[in-house]
Amino acid sequence: MTKTIEENYSTSMPKCEALESVHRVNNYVKAKLIQDNIAPNGQVLDMPCGKGGDLKKYRQHRPSFYLGLDLVEANIIEAKRRHEATRCMFGAHFMRADFTQPLDLASRYDLVSCQFALHYAWDTEQRARQVMANVAARLKPDGVFVATFPDYAEILERLVAMTKHQDKHNYATRDGSEYTYRIGGENYYLEFKSRLSFTGFFAALREQPYGHGYTYYQAGAVDRVTEYLIPPRELARVAGLEGLRVSSSEPFRTIVERPDQRLLKQMRCSTDLSEEGRGLVGLYRAVVLRAAKRRRDD
Repeated sequence: MTKTIEENYSTSMPKCEALESVHRVNNYVKAKLIQDNIAPNGQVLDMPCGKGGDLKKYRQHRPSFYLGLDLVEANIIEAKRRHEATRCMFGAHFMRADFTQPLDLASRYDLVSCQFALHYAWDTEQRARQVMANVAARLKPDGVFVATFPDYAEILERLVAMTKHQDKHNYATRDGSEYTYRIGGENYYLEFKSRLSFTGFFAALREQPYGHGYTYYQAGAVDRVTEYLIPPRELARVAGLEGLRVSSSEPFRTIVERPDQRLLKQMRCSTDLSEEGRGLVGLYRAVVLRAAKRRRDD
């Protein structure tokens, strides 16, 4: 079963103050994606919705309806509570469902959102294609899919840099027949394990689009979970099979470099990050896919 990002994020880990600003910037990027892509009085499908952390981001746009899906029952309960507590002026329904499996839903939506979770479905082509099929089936003509996930190109670039300049946070080691390749900083890291030396390991990352798992750790938030790389060409190919086209694809860093001052002020967010904070924010990418204006089954 697929864990949601909310489930993967540990609630028992001590809070890391050094990364609080990163959390705020990530929330700002999500809010900007929603602001730029939500339709007036549109219908929203959030999969997975986690504990309802993005409900406030939708509140000011007043969608006509919101459906939140999540695999974890405790998350659904908390999301319902947050919807009531924040006095969201839109109707909402929450249900238990795995977004990597076929979804039994009747309605279509103007916006489908998948925040910090798509990479958990990239272990196999079957699961990745099922997610795209779910998105395409649930989008209205010209509807929009927004997703945020680790940036494939950035991670590969940092792996190459690691081989040239190793330090205590970025290094390659060998234990018997197994290699460890780690990149990151003081408060986070990505760690790959492989039986291949770096040349073969890196070639495999470039040639095979699925199953490239790594362990991710972020102090105060994520306690060593397995994530998977999403090659952009494969994402575009799989999306295209379902009639979806890439409308935009940008690193978080680029989005932050052209700030929306009104939204930043509203969210009490500063883009003035530490060096490590910039490195962590720079690990992620935001992608917008758009459905065809007319579907064959319309």
